[in-house]
Amino acid sequence: MKLTEVSAIEIKTFSVENTRTFDGLDLHHKLDELDSLAREGKEECSLSNPIIEPGNAFERAMNAMYDGKGNVALIIEKRVITLDKSIQRSAIRGSF
Repeated sequence: MKLTEVSAIEIKTFSVENTRTFDGLDLHHKLDELDSLAREGKEECSLSNPIIEPGNAFERAMNAMYDGKGNVALIIEKRVITLDKSIQRSAIRGSF
């Protein structure tokens, strides 16, 4: 078997009118609100990077907001995993 994985992290920032009201929402409602803002084209900043680590994504999102690019950040990690079962296990064991 062979397992491969590729990933990318996307950062989007938005401006919401009332951060206190937004903070009071649960995750599902926050995501709905941000999805609505994205459909309306109201992203302040959008970055995508295949090699950024989650901690660095948080830092980049904070920097974007400190630079005036919105007051809410959405960090999305995307991963694609492929498992190829056509490779025989005995062949793998024998190659070591």
